[in-house]
Amino acid sequence: MPNTAAKAQVVLLAAGRSQRFGPADKRFATLAGGGRVWERSLQVYRACDLPVILVVGRGETELFRNRDPNLQIIESALSPLGMGHSIASGVAASTAPFVLIALADMPYIQSASVERILESAESGGIVVPSYLGQAGHPRLFSREFIPELQRLQGDSGAKSLLAERANSVTQLALDDPAIVRDIDIPADLAAH
Repeated sequence: MPNTAAKAQVVLLAAGRSQRFGPADKRFATLAGGGRVWERSLQVYRACDLPVILVVGRGETELFRNRDPNLQIIESALSPLGMGHSIASGVAASTAPFVLIALADMPYIQSASVERILESAESGGIVVPSYLGQAGHPRLFSREFIPELQRLQGDSGAKSLLAERANSVTQLALDDPAIVRDIDIPADLAAH
């Protein structure tokens, strides 16, 4: 495991609920290969031996804690206002030199892709993986960007920060289509 892994912590965003998925909670939907969406996403980062902070919505801690009592969980009271608020809540709880911001509805990412992202980290930088030119997740931020991440609001996530700090961004091309594929609709549960 690369040295950065010892210094990185994952902020796994699980506070949002997709209206496109329908009335069911996609985080708890069962994938075709077995396992719930959020749990399989968590397993990707645990396979890389990374500590994880799970960000959930207000009042949801026990819902997730019942399934994993050892998981660090942060509630984002403002998560209904957008992903930026969830990112801000999660990174505020991290003390690691690097933060890997990941989405809980991306369960098919390969552990090898996460390891490549960690290997590409440079002190003071941001690593954004891509597949065939399309930016993907997870995204790695060094500690210097924590104050800016904590100020995020709305639903654009960290896009504004990435645009403002373009000179600090390393684009990393990966041969893993799962870094750009999330679970949006029930049919995605079978797609791998």
